Amino acid sequence: MPPEAFRMPLVTRSTAYFSLCVCLVLALVLVSPPTALAEQTEIPPEEYAALEALYAALGGEGWTIPWTLPTEHPCPSQQPGAQPDLPGVYCYQDHVVSLNLQANGLSGSIPEAAGDLTHVHTLDLSENGISGEIPSAVGGILALQTLDLRGNQLTGEIPAALGSLTGLTELDLSGNQLSGSIPADLGDLANLQRLFLYNNPLSGPLPASLMGLGLSGFWYDQTDLCEPGDAAFQTWLGGITDLQRTGIICGTQAVSGTVWDDVNRDGVQDDGEAGVAGVTMTLARDAAAAVSTVAAVASGRQVLTDGAGQYRFANVASGAYTVTTTRSLGYLPTGPRSVAITVPAEGDVVVPPLGIALAPVHLHLPLIMR
Repeated sequence: MPPEAFRMPLVTRSTAYFSLCVCLVLALVLVSPPTALAEQTEIPPEEYAALEALYAALGGEGWTIPWTLPTEHPCPSQQPGAQPDLPGVYCYQDHVVSLNLQANGLSGSIPEAAGDLTHVHTLDLSENGISGEIPSAVGGILALQTLDLRGNQLTGEIPAALGSLTGLTELDLSGNQLSGSIPADLGDLANLQRLFLYNNPLSGPLPASLMGLGLSGFWYDQTDLCEPGDAAFQTWLGGITDLQRTGIICGTQAVSGTVWDDVNRDGVQDDGEAGVAGVTMTLARDAAAAVSTVAAVASGRQVLTDGAGQYRFANVASGAYTVTTTRSLGYLPTGPRSVAITVPAEGDVVVPPLGIALAPVHLHLPLIMR
């Protein structure tokens, strides 16, 4: 074979220079950091930070329709067909004015930073899995006209700070686990037209301050809220077109009792058998005796026993009730779980002591065959 067959192709200087340039470009592409997003300028920084805080606190990564964060465009594009980076966010004149995340798979607790969305007039976080308390900071969103938090798992009391939302026309807190009484501050909501509190373990009297509101809709059924029985309050209620009520007239009586640790499970409170703290007690109207009430029977008021195992329900109206111990972790009743009582027109009721004891531990040993 002639030597020419083994000759390598000639590499010219220009070819080598081109190859070197290609290698340098590839190296720059591989080692250069990604181009950073420009800082958004569509809304104030504190509003953008509040949106980021909401996304993080309410499990944004798991939302049915998630957001794209970070973004240079938090507000929807005006271009036809353009998809927003933050679905449910609406802006006007360089501010977020509406936030609608209804039924979007939200979970977690509402952050205090939500109060920085000071120009929002509609906040709809309904039909999600939000838990925890309503932060008082929401009372600082003074532009709010509609606040819809229904259908979540919110707990705690209704914050008095909501009374600062004087522009509010609709407040819907129904279908949660809110407890305690209605703050009198809600009577300051001069523009409120519709108030929905039903299906919550709320209790106590409706505050007289509500009579200053021109409500067209008021739902507080499926609670244990009671109505003042005076003529003025009843006349005000009668003027509300869309009314769903408990029909329970407030009383001045109290129902109290004790839950104790029945160590020997004999159903008798012996010396040394102390009260049990933290037991949930429920006071509910007797269904058979409440058929004449205006609306459905209340789901029941709940209180916890104190350090001495004592509990007390105040503002109880006359009528038939049941008092029930809710099964506590590790404890079982040693007698009846529920006691039927009748509250008279005058005078308090003391419920007989209710005993509970630690549930016996059953050991399941393996069967050893010979």
